[in-house]
Amino acid sequence: MMGKKSIMILLLFLILALVSLLVVFELFSKQLFPFANTNNNNGQIACTMEAKLCPNGSYVARSGPNCEFATCPNNETSTTSQSSEENPVLPEENIFDFQVYRNDANNLSFQILPNLSVYKFVNITDWPPKITLSSSAFTCPEISDGVSERQAQKK
Repeated sequence: MMGKKSIMILLLFLILALVSLLVVFELFSKQLFPFANTNNNNGQIACTMEAKLCPNGSYVARSGPNCEFATCPNNETSTTSQSSEENPVLPEENIFDFQVYRNDANNLSFQILPNLSVYKFVNITDWPPKITLSSSAFTCPEISDGVSERQAQKK
């Protein structure tokens, strides 16, 4: 059996070893775990990924120290009103060389890439598409495996 003196020496050695490990860990923890230091952000902030629609059809993102929306081109600001929701402003420029289909009677339009046939996941059956307005809800029933009833009749 060990004496009381040898137990005290062993206990003192363990305490000294533990304190030494804690000091070494504190000194080198910033080098070992640089991502754990969350207090030093160098004044940088992260803004949410939102966009605002400008009257000319372009979008602006949040930026700056207060995460405010950037100003729209030509210093115009976007105002949301019932009339602008009913008649959205479409950009006049066609920067992606889209084909534009319009129904001026209903004030509807949409754009599509001209080379859509190169994409194997797109199958265009009715071209050019017909744009119509409906006051009732429209559903496309699927009969099996993502195939609509109309596609199944054509097979």
